Formats: sequence, structure tokens, C-alpha cells
Amino acid sequence: MKKQCLSLLVAAAFALAACGDNTTKTEATPAKPAATQTAETTNNNPNLKTYVVGSELGYLPFEFMNDKGQADGFEIELLTEIAKMGGFNVQFVNSPRSAVTSTLNDGSRQIWASAIAVSPARLAEVDMSEPFMDFESAVAVADRPENSNVNALNDLAGKKIAFNKASVSNTELVAALRATAVPENSFFLALKSLRSGRADAIVGDTRVFQYYKNHQNDKVRIISLGKGPQPLAFAVKKGNTELLNKINSGIAKMKADGSLDKLIAKWFGGE
Repeated sequence: MKKQCLSLLVAAAFALAACGDNTTKTEATPAKPAATQTAETTNNNPNLKTYVVGSELGYLPFEFMNDKGQADGFEIELLTEIAKMGGFNVQFVNSPRSAVTSTLNDGSRQIWASAIAVSPARLAEVDMSEPFMDFESAVAVADRPENSNVNALNDLAGKKIAFNKASVSNTELVAALRATAVPENSFFLALKSLRSGRADAIVGDTRVFQYYKNHQNDKVRIISLGKGPQPLAFAVKKGNTELLNKINSGIAKMKADGSLDKLIAKWFGGE
């Protein structure tokens, strides 16, 4: 009966998350680049049409600004490859993620790439490409002796869980799990709490955790929150069928030739 009640409480927390866009927002560093900063773009063909891409360049490993001032990350590589296949250029501009719809509608951005989950609310405002990958909401548990018995959500009761306090759903989730809250101002700071031992676990998503586990050697066990896979896609202005078809064609080709799987493995490992 206790397990059933806990499941209902966690489900209620998920319902809250579903009301908004709770896609992972992960800072590469504590500070973000200026909101209108244009990332350096290399190898553009001056004879081809250039599409301006909005992207909040602080979502490691999806998109971020590298030390050369260039847009980098999984989605940056993916969209750049799609552009090569489709015969067009892309120019990435660091933009606040809250401006997806407004900047597509005013024409200042033609594409958005910023770990955007496909949802009915989003589809009511913009058109979205075919999904190129999915993610699941999850908790990563530090692989330390004191957490050896934590293998499921029910085992997190009494544990210290760090999370980005900007998300109300994170607060509700930790309460539903009967865990001790360790609220932080960003995912980056929550991760520092996990690494320092101040927290036993952290709220995030499977893809981000896979990146840190495979590329930064973080020793964690990933426990899905049971919400199910959520697809990620690129966004364009409603009605821009020509551009949407170009993007979808590239995604289909990369799925068919295996290059999309290889790119996913490069950034997130083989999990």
C-alpha cells in the first residue's frame, strides 16, 4: 500500500511537469554567454542560403559555446550535417529559449535547436521536425557505499537529492519521494553537490547523465522516473513546409545510413 501511494504521488509530480516545458536545461559552465551572441560558424558556402538557428548555448552536451567561441554539441553537429545534405548553411545565434515562438514568427530565427521536446502545447505554436532522439526524466544516484541499496525510486526515501530549484516539478518530485531536498540555482550547481558528497542523487534526464557518465567519468546509477521516452526535435515557423522537409529529409538519411546512431554514441555513449 505504501508503494502504491508513493507511485501515485510521483505520478502527480509528473503531471505538474507535463503542464510546462520541462526539457533538460544544463549549463556547460555557471555563466552563460550573452543572449544575442552569434557563435562563429566555419565552412559556410557563400553560394548557399543561410538559415539562422536560435539555440541557448548552455545545454551541455546538446549545445554550448566551446573555448574557440564556436557553437558545439550534439544538436549543433547534427543540424550542421543535415545542412550539408540539404544544400544550405546554418548560422547559430545564442538566444534565450523562452523566445522560440516569437523569434520564429518575426523571422529573426528560421530554425530552433535547443533540446526541445515535442508536445501538444509546443506543436500548437510551431512546426517540429521528425524526432531525432528521445530522453527520459531520471535520477542519477552516486555510486558510493552508502547508496549501495538504492536501486529503485522507493529506495530514495531519506536520501539527499539535489535539483535545479527553478523547476517547481523538481521540488514536488523530491517531496513525493520522501527525500531530503538539496535545491540549487542550476543543474551545474546541483551536479557539484552530488560530486562533493553533499547530495546522494540528482534530478535530470537520461541523456545528460549518460554524457557525464561516459565523458566525465561520473560514477552514477541512472534510475528512470517512469515517465516514458520523450522525443526531441527541431522547430520551425508554422507553415514553413519547405524548410521542414529539408530538415526531415536529412534526419531520414542519417537514420538510414547509421550516421545518426554514430553521432548519438559519440556524445552519449552506447547506452
